Amino acid sequence: MNTNIDKYDMEGPFPLDSQSINNEVEKAIGVYILGKNNDVKSFKPRYVGRSDDDLNGRLHDHINKDIEYTHFMYLYIDSVKNAFDYECKLYHLYAGDIGQLKNERHPKRPDNLLYLFCPVCDIFG
Repeated sequence: MNTNIDKYDMEGPFPLDSQSINNEVEKAIGVYILGKNNDVKSFKPRYVGRSDDDLNGRLHDHINKDIEYTHFMYLYIDSVKNAFDYECKLYHLYAGDIGQLKNERHPKRPDNLLYLFCPVCDIFG
């Protein structure tokens, strides 16, 4: 697995609206970033998340919730474990910039995989 993941590894950015989500994203395991701007170079990550089974549905949950999120980027992942690892890496990468992310907490472990540890920090250790 790529240990240096960032927004440049992801698809997008796309407008955070129902039509764009339905056109671009399947019901699948994946990670996503919400932010502003429609160009990958100027895209400002503001929130990092994942879905363990329905990335399309999870992105729909964010529509019109916060004006800071106008666009999204995403990446399909091959397993729930790897999705958790990628989400943690994205979280630590972009939370490192003071105030950049709106995530209030470290990513949760999947309910059925509570033995997993963050690949970056020792929060669960």
